[in-house]
Amino acid sequence: NSLLLFTVVIKVISGLLAAMSPSFALNSVILLPDTLAVFPILLAIYFLVTAYKKPGFLPILLSGICLGLSCWMRSNSLLMPLFFGVAVFLLFEGKNKYIYAAILILAAILTVAPITIRNAIVYREFVPISLGAGQILLEGIGDYDKEQKFGIPHTDFGICQMEARIYNRPDYAITLFGADGIKRDRMRVAQGLRFIKEHPFWFSKVVIQRAFSMFKLERAQKISREIPVTHSISNLDSAEIKWQISADSLIQSGNIISSKASVSKSTDGSSIVLQTDDTRFDPQFSVETILLEKNQDYILDITYYIKKGRNSIKVIGLESGKIGCN
Repeated sequence: NSLLLFTVVIKVISGLLAAMSPSFALNSVILLPDTLAVFPILLAIYFLVTAYKKPGFLPILLSGICLGLSCWMRSNSLLMPLFFGVAVFLLFEGKNKYIYAAILILAAILTVAPITIRNAIVYREFVPISLGAGQILLEGIGDYDKEQKFGIPHTDFGICQMEARIYNRPDYAITLFGADGIKRDRMRVAQGLRFIKEHPFWFSKVVIQRAFSMFKLERAQKISREIPVTHSISNLDSAEIKWQISADSLIQSGNIISSKASVSKSTDGSSIVLQTDDTRFDPQFSVETILLEKNQDYILDITYYIKKGRNSIKVIGLESGKIGCN
């Protein structure tokens, strides 16, 4: 069969490796459009190889349409039709290769066109698919600037705060795109391009480093295999209080983990105020160790308010029978 890309043995081995891949297993349970966008790209590759094995306009057309459909789910592959066109130009022979490349690129553009037309009608601006290019560019630079020499944030919250400060617009600190979203994203792109122009060697090094990092497994947080609740929690009135702590005791017995975190008492003295750093997952503050009994369910009742940014409360088992709360 001329449509077979590899032998049966190679396909079986690749399938087993994919089935055992931790990265694939992780992303398959996360509801993100990135996962959905992969399948149309794989179809586009299949149709391209089909056209190479047996030249024809239909598989080339279908390849371009599939690339366009992937952009409907995620704009990651927006520039991929250009690379496919170059591949057609390099791999195919004869004068038809120019026509094939043009058909593939045009098919992808026409498939994406309804989104672009909708954006132009609604926002009166040229937005090919969606916003976010500037945000991703700046945060990517910030991720690899470990010492923060360039002052570019690596989080959404940091980007919002920076723009609110630079442009003297407090409303910019609330969301990434809520106020002047299109204008702000274009300013982010311009800022990123200026940075690349000023630091070409540093940026090239980061690009190479990022490319080689694709050969490593994706980093993921450890999760517990234990079932969190084993009994009904419908009747809480009869529950026995095993542990409670006041604001004063919490400040005295708690442990500040991050050097940039701080804990203070609220104005009315009934609660504490925790100021954290700008990391995503690093622990900030921990309470005293709580001694628990085996084969018992416990409910941790905490009232807290988020003033800025994001946070999470974690219950971490330190050793058998003991649990710590961050």
